Amino acid sequence: MRRVRGLSMIETLFSLFFIATTLLLTSQLLISATQLQHEVEKAMGGAHLADQILSQVRANAKKSGNMPTPQSGENFDFPGYQYQIEVVKAGLYSPCSTRELQFPVTERRWIADPGCQVKVTVTWEPTSARNRAVAYALILRELPRVKELRVDADGGNTLPVAKDGTVQYTARAVDSGGREVPGVFFSWYCAPRTGNGLAEAKTRDGRTGQFTHVYRNPYRPAPTYFPAGSECLLRTRARINGKEFECDSSAIPLTDI
Repeated sequence: MRRVRGLSMIETLFSLFFIATTLLLTSQLLISATQLQHEVEKAMGGAHLADQILSQVRANAKKSGNMPTPQSGENFDFPGYQYQIEVVKAGLYSPCSTRELQFPVTERRWIADPGCQVKVTVTWEPTSARNRAVAYALILRELPRVKELRVDADGGNTLPVAKDGTVQYTARAVDSGGREVPGVFFSWYCAPRTGNGLAEAKTRDGRTGQFTHVYRNPYRPAPTYFPAGSECLLRTRARINGKEFECDSSAIPLTDI
């Protein structure tokens, strides 16, 4: 008897089904990969546009000296994208919020308007939470250049300063035109000449300093007294844009009365 070689109808149908299923799955994977690549390209374009707009905002603010303004629209170099620029006035704590937030609101070292926070949002179709790119920047105003510090005596001071008496002074930073520069914080020191005293800040920003006449020096083995006619200086210091400034008051006369 001759043996018949070949595939049965069932085997042929199964092979065709397997091939068709494989082709269908492969096509679906190719479609998904193409869609994912398109989404990645759109996301990369959105992130690039957000960074580019933010760079333009920084450059314009630096060139003009003005803070940016809110706006929205489309970029013709990136069709299919929409952008929105949000501007919020910023404030800064000095030296940092971690420390300053421990103090009452009225005593915090707060720089009210040093600049603004800029948020650039770029979106594209279809609109969803995923189809967006966001970039942030803090743009600070250019501070006036400080020329010097000045120390002025308060009008209520009585000179010469009696034993354990106090006098107060006010410090300020000024530019080349004599205008006061805001956002500067001061420290106070005593610079003894022939007398002795104690310096301290009366406000947390250091603008007001107080000098106390220490007539008797208790830290020496033998008590030391300073006679009438002795004097001290009250010194203030501030660090501005990485540079140290200091200024002395006029001589503070002391008396032993």
